[in-house]
Amino acid sequence: MILLNCCNLTPDEKAAIKKLRQYKNDYLSHNIKGTITKREYKTLWADLTNFILQLDSSKQDAMARIEARPLDEALCSRYCLNLLDLHKRLDEIDDTIKTMNNSVQGTLQNMGRSVQGSLQNMETSILGTLNNIDTSLQELLYYARRGMASKCFTERNNNQDGSQIDSINLQGNPCCVTPVNITTVAVTLGYVNSIDMYDINNKLKLKSISVHEMCYKGITTLTNKLVVCGANRLLFKDHHTGELVRTTQTDCYPSRLYNSGDRIFYFSSNNNDNKLSWYSYTDDKHYTKTLPSKPSWMTILQDGSMYVVCIGGSVQHVSSDGKQNENVTGLCLGNDNVLISYNGKQNKLVTINKVQRFARGVAVQIFKEV
Repeated sequence: MILLNCCNLTPDEKAAIKKLRQYKNDYLSHNIKGTITKREYKTLWADLTNFILQLDSSKQDAMARIEARPLDEALCSRYCLNLLDLHKRLDEIDDTIKTMNNSVQGTLQNMGRSVQGSLQNMETSILGTLNNIDTSLQELLYYARRGMASKCFTERNNNQDGSQIDSINLQGNPCCVTPVNITTVAVTLGYVNSIDMYDINNKLKLKSISVHEMCYKGITTLTNKLVVCGANRLLFKDHHTGELVRTTQTDCYPSRLYNSGDRIFYFSSNNNDNKLSWYSYTDDKHYTKTLPSKPSWMTILQDGSMYVVCIGGSVQHVSSDGKQNENVTGLCLGNDNVLISYNGKQNKLVTINKVQRFARGVAVQIFKEV
């Protein structure tokens, strides 16, 4: 980013730097396989050499030394030890399965029809244990493919209502998150040009989808596609293939995305822009609504209308078609440092004061719909 923004570069030099950054993301930062094929290596090395020499022709000898140097011995030793440890754990699981199988076979041979019900209960228990072992094997294989580079850990705490709070440790600072389906979420990280997808049940990272530009300012879903904020545009990504299926230009740098029906609502990153904007996927058009002051947060209500928090602390109720708005009284937000969210299942509205949560006083307010 320093080279691209602070140096006088030719178009070819800019293209070389962008390509090097793309290779770094694709083959190092987000390579979940941990390997590349020999054919890929030959092509990749030739491209890398050309790009480096295009930026600094004096690196010819250095590139030759790098290509001929031996593998990092310490790293190889660590990797081999990790693989040996994995094989040991797999062997232990295999021995456990064999022991259980012998025990079950012996038990089945000694039991008659009079204990058929007990057998069914035992079979259910055994199948559950085997399923757990199979899950463990899948996780071990996943870590083996990743070269034991990283793991996700889960923290679980019980609330007063008995529900659970789960968390996933991410490789960066999370900015925005959206559910993809009942088991998968997509997350954008600060100043990273990719989308990370996680399985919330096993807390494992499923994939990273490259966007090739900063996309951390907002994410949502629409018609089974991921939608993220780009530079003066919205990007629609197929979350199965990672393919860019649609782009649409905007009049501003969009921030915060909210989905209602076939529309994506957003507002500008510009502090002087009082407009609430939305994009209709059906007719491929953008619309705007001018509010009393700049929007800072919003939430979608059950009927498709919206509560929009504006600079100064006022809340505007905007109709589902975006054409009408009126001031909401009774929430008493006080300022615009407030996050607001509506829960359609519980019919409750929650506000969180971003300033008060770090100081003494009430940080959270819960409103019940009447």
